[in-house]
Amino acid sequence: MVDTKSSTLMTAVAVCLIILLGVSAPVVFGATSSHTPEHSDLSEISQVRRSLRSACAKIKTIDAEAKDEDGLLHKAEAKTALALNRWQRFLKDHADATPPVFAQNMAWKEAAQAVEGNMRQMLKAVETKDVKTAFSSCGRTCRNFVEMNQKAGIELTTDVLFRFRKAAKSLQQQVRDKNLAEITPAVQTLLDLKKRAVSHPVDGTGAIIRDTEALERFSESVDVFADAVHKADENEVGQRYRQMMALMETAYDRYL
Repeated sequence: MVDTKSSTLMTAVAVCLIILLGVSAPVVFGATSSHTPEHSDLSEISQVRRSLRSACAKIKTIDAEAKDEDGLLHKAEAKTALALNRWQRFLKDHADATPPVFAQNMAWKEAAQAVEGNMRQMLKAVETKDVKTAFSSCGRTCRNFVEMNQKAGIELTTDVLFRFRKAAKSLQQQVRDKNLAEITPAVQTLLDLKKRAVSHPVDGTGAIIRDTEALERFSESVDVFADAVHKADENEVGQRYRQMMALMETAYDRYL
């Protein structure tokens, strides 16, 4: 016969572990059905983020090249408006309760409002041809989504890549200056984030990534960059850095 006190204690421990894991570990969506409310939520938000990403790309092109500004702004405006419309529709559909996928995010409403506010600011900036403000708003909105997921215990591959980009972009000046002394300590952070991105690859809908070629090429490029830094090869570091960043952006687009 099972001791009642022991059984009760074991049950309590199991419950505590489940709670702790729910808080500390990312949700593994790839292991569940693609027809759950959580997957449905992520699929809708993925469409929002894709539209936003497309708008950001147009704005970035203007900032970098200043070519066909009117045409690019027109396309950016359309994509931003589409992202905002999709997000507002998502909020309307969940006006009475927190979306299932964000059940763990206690600050869901505030986060949702921040996303909408930043997208509105981005749209206004595009309409008034304020490229700098539009690009800044774009970055904040993308960060909003990553933080919103993180607080809900969600970790998508693109969320990890967003953090990777942020860490890698902080090294731009050091790479230009070939300042290996300052680059070297940051390499382990990039390797850790790369490992995290490839350990359980899921796309923007929460589904397991079947075609991992883009992620594998990105992973290899991080190793090559790290090797160039380790060897103190000043002539290679800049080129390897640019290749790594380009492949990161490709993977980001592929799995958003």
